[in-house]
Amino acid sequence: MPFHKVDAERKTNEFIKEHPEEKYSFIAQDRWYELRKALKETREAYHINLEHISKETDMSIEKLKDIEHGEDTNILDYLKYSKVLGSSLYLQPWEG
Repeated sequence: MPFHKVDAERKTNEFIKEHPEEKYSFIAQDRWYELRKALKETREAYHINLEHISKETDMSIEKLKDIEHGEDTNILDYLKYSKVLGSSLYLQPWEG
């Protein structure tokens, strides 16, 4: 079966056009993704392993992996993770 290339941006725009109520869900998912990406990049840049973060936050390594993979959306877990990295998160009201 040959690989079929998909234009994800076009598909997303088509979906939003058909379902305008989902627009803000896509925006929120993009923000969660950028946050996870920043946390993981910071952790790797400073060579901080998950074991260290696990000890400091009292969260399991599996839970930390869930955060990095987007399976955990509890903002308090993200705040604990970022605090260990020395990062600060600015939380602002939803403008959508």
